[in-house]
Amino acid sequence: MTQMANLLEFSESIEQLLIAHKDDLDLQEIYFGDQDRIASTPAACIEPMTKDNNISPNAASRILTPILEVVVIVYHSAVQSTQQNVREVIAMAQNIEDLINNQINFGGTVISSYVARLESGFITKAGTPMRATRLSVIAKTRRTLPS
Repeated sequence: MTQMANLLEFSESIEQLLIAHKDDLDLQEIYFGDQDRIASTPAACIEPMTKDNNISPNAASRILTPILEVVVIVYHSAVQSTQQNVREVIAMAQNIEDLINNQINFGGTVISSYVARLESGFITKAGTPMRATRLSVIAKTRRTLPS
């Protein structure tokens, strides 16, 4: 059985996808991992989160079905006009969601993937409240444990 992407590789695939579409998405910066300071906005941070291993009910098969979660945090800007900031950051996050959802299996490195959740709110960076949206990306993979 082909070994599929692990959490780091899947996170890097999302990073490379956003870099390839940086101009289309109107992103100024793309970071791997969340940052203490955001130099310019809009920016996206790719943060590897969790890996849950689920084993096949037929334990003799030694097949794992890892579920990976990667978060993409979109920092729009310092809060100015709340109504306008909300509209803009949600629109930007939805464009990123569409881009990720169009990948389905990231070139065969995962069985399936999708954006499971989009959460909007405020995050303070270097003392400045910023409007941000967090997208949770879920991927299902498969691997065989050694016998």
